[in-house]
Amino acid sequence: MNFTKMKILVLSITIFLSNLSFGQSSNFKLFLIGDTGEDISLGTTMKHFLDTISLYPNSATVFLGDNSYKGWRKGFDSSKITIKRLGAQLEGLNKYRYRGSLYFIPGNHDWWNSTKMKKGKRSLKKEEVFINSYLSRNQYIKNNSTAFIPKDGNPIGAMELNNDQLKLIFLDTQWLIIQKNEQEKVRVYAQLDSILSSAISRKQKIVVAAHHPIYTISKHSRKHSWQFPKIWKCQDIYHPDYRDMRERVDAIFYKKDYPIIYASGHDHVLEYFRKNSVQYIVSGSGSKSNPFDEKKNLEFNPEPGENIPENPIAKVEEGYFEVDYTDNNVSVIMYYMDGKLNKKVINGGLKADDGID
Repeated sequence: MNFTKMKILVLSITIFLSNLSFGQSSNFKLFLIGDTGEDISLGTTMKHFLDTISLYPNSATVFLGDNSYKGWRKGFDSSKITIKRLGAQLEGLNKYRYRGSLYFIPGNHDWWNSTKMKKGKRSLKKEEVFINSYLSRNQYIKNNSTAFIPKDGNPIGAMELNNDQLKLIFLDTQWLIIQKNEQEKVRVYAQLDSILSSAISRKQKIVVAAHHPIYTISKHSRKHSWQFPKIWKCQDIYHPDYRDMRERVDAIFYKKDYPIIYASGHDHVLEYFRKNSVQYIVSGSGSKSNPFDEKKNLEFNPEPGENIPENPIAKVEEGYFEVDYTDNNVSVIMYYMDGKLNKKVINGGLKADDGID
């Protein structure tokens, strides 16, 4: 082969490789969206979300629970309406050809708001089977048969992503809130502690994905006297069972003194808190936002003795979050719908608003 032909061959290979990698990023992104189960077809927010994540194959996406609604209590029950609601999301992932890793975690509606473990697990299994079966036909996502996690009604699971640089921990907080067996709860909290210790020893980035917020100043921060007649709202943060879960998880984080992101849904708003080395995300407005006045609904007015971080960032709009990992830098980005898609970049306590055309 003469020199001219060799140059042509090298140039052709270079162009081919450049085209192959075009549009891809060496960065790793984690997308977080919750409470997506309201719409029977793709809504505006979900379309924007799918359009965004489809650009980044080197990524993972977590649906943070309440993946399908039916009435005020139930979740997925294999009825036509819940199949449409959950199916629209799953088909959208296929239509938009998302090529990253994908995870669905359970929320209280996925448990049908049950306070009985056996009954709740039966409801949860219907959704798990439907999601995994549907996604088994998806040829694009990386984990099309293991997307529902923790599986089989278990309370905790974990994955390593981004060449083992990121430890993604899945915590079923509904299980922790309704579990009456103290020994079982102690076992799970010990397991969470152990997984965190292992990740810290390896200097991994850590994200804990759950449904229930540790901190929120929105709808589920309502206060009750807990006197007769009792209003047993175990989905509100000041309920004794919910508070117990929050305090135990937060105590584990505090003891670790290591950068951790805790991502949740549940409240249909977008919120960000920072306390010590932990960042707390509430991304629960994937298909609806709280229909309340923002001034009345987002008030920094915690119960006496409640150590809620000050100066939270909050939006009563539909949207989602992105966590961007670039080298050793971690940026948190809030996307919210306000006539158009906007973003708020949160990086080391610095904030900047930018519109997106």
